[in-house]
Amino acid sequence: MKQKTFWFRFAVLLLFTMAACQLQGNTPSFTLSATPSTVSVLQGASVDSTITVNPENGFSGSVSLSISGLPSGVTAIFTPSSTASTSSLQLTASGGATLDTAVLTVTGTSGSIIQTADISLTVEQATFHRVKYDFDGDGRSDLPIFRQSTGAWFILQSSNGLPWNPVFGVAGQNDIPVPGDFDGDGKTDVAYWDPSTGVWHVRYSSTGNVVTQQWGSSALGDIPVSGDFDGDGKADYAVYRQSTGAWFIILSSTGLPWNPVFGVAGQNDIPGPGDFDGDGKTDVAYWDPSTGVWHVRYSSTGNVVTQQWGSSALGDIPVSGDFDGDGKADYAVFRQSSGAWFTIQSSTGTPWNPVFGVTGQNDIPVPGDYDGDGKTDVAYWDPTTGNWHIRLSSSGAVLLPQQWGSSALVDIPASAPSAYIALNYYY
Repeated sequence: MKQKTFWFRFAVLLLFTMAACQLQGNTPSFTLSATPSTVSVLQGASVDSTITVNPENGFSGSVSLSISGLPSGVTAIFTPSSTASTSSLQLTASGGATLDTAVLTVTGTSGSIIQTADISLTVEQATFHRVKYDFDGDGRSDLPIFRQSTGAWFILQSSNGLPWNPVFGVAGQNDIPVPGDFDGDGKTDVAYWDPSTGVWHVRYSSTGNVVTQQWGSSALGDIPVSGDFDGDGKADYAVYRQSTGAWFIILSSTGLPWNPVFGVAGQNDIPGPGDFDGDGKTDVAYWDPSTGVWHVRYSSTGNVVTQQWGSSALGDIPVSGDFDGDGKADYAVFRQSSGAWFTIQSSTGTPWNPVFGVTGQNDIPVPGDYDGDGKTDVAYWDPTTGNWHIRLSSSGAVLLPQQWGSSALVDIPASAPSAYIALNYYY
């Protein structure tokens, strides 16, 4: 009798267990997958992966997505952040992102159901450096001229020595050239700011599409500048308002404004943004002409640093560039009265003061990386002749003068500091 009872209870328990398993197997659920699940990204660039919700047993709910395990300097955006099918995950590494291989965990949540998928991400050092005024994408600065009288650009390309002359501007409108890599393809885009409306006009080199954005006001004394303030590899729309000491920036990574007050109201500070801390983001910075002091707010820490360098009484023009090739902008001025450059090398903290210009000639500084060695070269444009003069940092050689542009036709060397252009060709 006891043996029969044992087998009866065993059979009942077995049936309950089988029923529970069957019930559990029929519960609606989902799994997550990532394609590709192994990705790599260069510093200053982005990479995408598609996250897919795979329904099981009739699951039809929406899944909220999140991610963990991101290396320092890497950000993630899901589009959309909740989905019942697929979502595009964009991983963006800043210029200063940690070089590492990390396993990222994507978590999907729908009610009490939680599932995960792993992605292996490797952040690699950029094999190229972003070069200003590189319209053909060969890693060297080109010679760009903007003619206000016709709205035409005259660009001598370093890759083939041939001119490229797009008409992109309005004749006689006093547009201010603001070239930059707004689409992030490694080539500088032709762009201008219309001071009469405050509208930016940009022609993407990647597609040829023209985009416009109202940002800034000449009536308020805004000075257009451009830089990659959010480190996503794209130039942002930005203006500096001398009357209030405020910056107005649209971050290309989010489309949202960022408006730090960093300057002194009514002091006529001159904006001189650059990547002074080497984190891959442009720092807000200005030069006080009354004292010759640079003021820089590091994007990496928020710390403010100052450095006396230059004198407006001596006709100094503030410029910035990476003259020593350490990945950080250096403090620099060009003295028109003597044709001398005065720079403090960020790698050593020591001055480097080459004389490269003609005394009293009112040469316009046009620094750029003309030899593609990762260092900014000292260079100037002679407005009396339209000649470009360049000293290569790689060899110390001085190139033969290149005639390109004419001040008689109101040509503007578009690689001059943007503040200098605005203050001398418009205001």
